[in-house]
Amino acid sequence: MLTKAPVALANLNLVLLRRQNQVILPESLTGRDSTPEKNQVFLASLLKNLESYGFCLDRELLDRASQMSLEQLTELNKLFLDVLPKVTGAHQSFQPMYPNFPMDVMKKSNVELYINAMLHYLTSGKFMPLDRKKDRESLIEHPSLRTVRMGGVDDAEKLLRALMNSPVSFSQQDSEDLRVLVEAFGSDTLTMIPDSVTNRENKARILAALRSRDLLSEEVLSQHINTVTDVLRLAAAMSGGDASLAEPVKFQAIRRPERRMLLSAMEAQATLAEDMIRHKERYKRLGEKLHPGEYRKRYPRVYEAFEALRKDRVVETFDRKLEMLLLAGDIDSLVKLLKGRPGVFARRLDQLLRLAGDGADRVGFAFKDVIDRVPTPLLIQIGHHFAHRREHRPFRVFLPKGNMTRAQVAENKLPELSETACLLIEGVCREALLKRFAELPPLGACFVDEGLRDFTVPFALRSASKALRTVARGSRLTLPESDTLRFFLWWKNGRQRTDLDLSAAMFDEDFRYIDVLSYYNLKNFGGHHSGDIVDAPNGASEFIDVSIARLRERNVRFIVMTVHSFTRQPMKDLPECFAGWMARSKPNSGEVFEARTVVDRFDLSGDTRIALPVIFDIERRQAVWTDLALKGNPRWVNNVDGSLGGINYALAAMVELSRPNLYDLFALHAEARGRLVRNPEEADVEFTVEKTPFELESITSQYMT
Repeated sequence: MLTKAPVALANLNLVLLRRQNQVILPESLTGRDSTPEKNQVFLASLLKNLESYGFCLDRELLDRASQMSLEQLTELNKLFLDVLPKVTGAHQSFQPMYPNFPMDVMKKSNVELYINAMLHYLTSGKFMPLDRKKDRESLIEHPSLRTVRMGGVDDAEKLLRALMNSPVSFSQQDSEDLRVLVEAFGSDTLTMIPDSVTNRENKARILAALRSRDLLSEEVLSQHINTVTDVLRLAAAMSGGDASLAEPVKFQAIRRPERRMLLSAMEAQATLAEDMIRHKERYKRLGEKLHPGEYRKRYPRVYEAFEALRKDRVVETFDRKLEMLLLAGDIDSLVKLLKGRPGVFARRLDQLLRLAGDGADRVGFAFKDVIDRVPTPLLIQIGHHFAHRREHRPFRVFLPKGNMTRAQVAENKLPELSETACLLIEGVCREALLKRFAELPPLGACFVDEGLRDFTVPFALRSASKALRTVARGSRLTLPESDTLRFFLWWKNGRQRTDLDLSAAMFDEDFRYIDVLSYYNLKNFGGHHSGDIVDAPNGASEFIDVSIARLRERNVRFIVMTVHSFTRQPMKDLPECFAGWMARSKPNSGEVFEARTVVDRFDLSGDTRIALPVIFDIERRQAVWTDLALKGNPRWVNNVDGSLGGINYALAAMVELSRPNLYDLFALHAEARGRLVRNPEEADVEFTVEKTPFELESITSQYMT
């Protein structure tokens, strides 16, 4: 049952519309405030507004909306206007330096473009070209519309349950939506929490959301806190910090009753000192808020553990034992130690197999003994790793945990591993997954679209940007038929002048750099940049047009879309910053920014000065979703030219990336608890390119547990 029903329903609709293109209509759909004719006129206006943002209503929702009163239609229209402009970017005004872009840039000489740029720089952004905005031809394109469907409270409940069951870490948007859902369902949330929340970061977020509604009790804590680190994650989440513990946390004051609950949960854990030493400085800071000395008699073990930290007493830890045994090469002792930590065993498996040499089978069979305790997402990754271990890829990509994904790219220097060892681990992982999936409800006949091979399994959502549509990094999305891709960027100054630069770097099929469209090169290769704006007190925007046909003529294979902070402010410090891309057939028709042509729109809000949101593979007509950040070199100007090395590495690594894909995941489920069919008409369950890859909470909660 919803708390404060009208308010809760409105908040649920904000979440459902943004995440699932669904709305919940009020139970009573008729009113006495207007005539049917008046309602139809208003409804037609509502539908026209929706179309301008690239959306439409499905038949059921349209039929129900036609029965609504004018007051109810007004509320529905308000909901759409609250959400849809923001998800496409249309809530802001786009005014490029050249208002008739791209025609202005096409017609002007390089000399005139250069003089205008210099005047703009010399006046700190106050001078703008004097071009008068001309009437533009109406937009003649008719892109496919996204459909808004009927939803219900049960859809919101399913979403909440899916989030809480997900074995993959929440994104920032997930965490915010979780709080809205918990607020709406109130105490009923307690009945929806699974007995075991497998992802510890998510567990902290869920418990923190309960605490915000005064629903956190000692009973709930005792059920879900399994380690002392769970308490640290919870305290971080309660303070609005990073529950992954990858970033520093500034702990907020904790109320006395909550202090007692947290200390009690810590006291109940079997190991204290060893776990606490892993995050020593964070626990010291947390101790300043918990005041364990006040409760030394009630929670003596916790008090002693904090004292050991404060006095820097030496504690023998698991990690120290592990490193010593690795140095000694003691395989038998390593296996014995790691069988107590199956997750660590899985992550160290490659290293152990190399160390074991001809004795790799001992390691493999020991791992098989504990494989039932390895989380499913990790098991999927381990199986894929060893299935492709002997392929010679030039690069390896590391995505460290934290709230902003900074890709680390390195040459692939992994030592050789025997085919026998790789096949052994691949086999035991596959066998374990089939056994695990077979215990889930039967699926019947399954159609799995071959196109799902282009979509990676979503393992790392923690740092995923808020976006119009979200897929896992490395996924490839088919481009619309339009020839022109139009990139866009909008930002507003933070505490001081902020200059962001939108660029498009071009590379050939061997990843060799060809050219760039940027503030210092406004036109080339049939592409155009709208001009460099260096100050955004009221917001500013930049655009880039590229022609797929012209680029292919000149042997361009890849385009990397980049955003650089020239003035070096992190994007997280700006009031608002987002980017995206449109597909246009007639680039001089319609407004420069047309919401209905937006294919993707994403926030740029991470602790970074260089963002690489997407790569375009022109030959295959695909967008490769990257959502990455790079570090800038403080000795260089922060632009494309100064970071080409990092961009080139990231391009090669993401294009060559080998990750588990959705086709293989769903095919494995079909083998375990159903059967594959080739025709969707024969299927009980369909996994399609058009819908499935974007249902991330469904994938993670139903197919990765």
